[in-house]
Amino acid sequence: MSLEPAIQRIIKQWEVLSSYITKLPLEDKSCEKNDCYKKIEQSIQNPEFHVQLHFWGCISPLFIKLCTLIQTEGLLIHILHDSLSELVRVVMLRFLKPEVVGDKVGEYRLTIDINKADNHLPTADAEIVISANRALQ
Repeated sequence: MSLEPAIQRIIKQWEVLSSYITKLPLEDKSCEKNDCYKKIEQSIQNPEFHVQLHFWGCISPLFIKLCTLIQTEGLLIHILHDSLSELVRVVMLRFLKPEVVGDKVGEYRLTIDINKADNHLPTADAEIVISANRALQ
């Protein structure tokens, strides 16, 4: 199953959750000794964590169709190849210009130079950057 609904809910309720976790020791001193609480508190205090949540929230919808397909019964190999190929194309389109990705399939995608800056989307147009900027505001 997808983690997207959980991630979206955490993002939506970020302020309330971070406030609750921060103030919890005032009500219950024992939580400060709890390792799970410590990890959650450290994550919430780390500004990168909020950006990472937005990244995963942006990427996770791409996997829903594939996860649903994998959970079905029956012979899937002929369907999985096309689905995985489409997933790779969609992920590439998040970072690379559409004309670079084009309609290349299979091993032809290996010829795309992902390190070449001219092949990258302008930073302002990358959906992941837009999502991360929302997190930073």
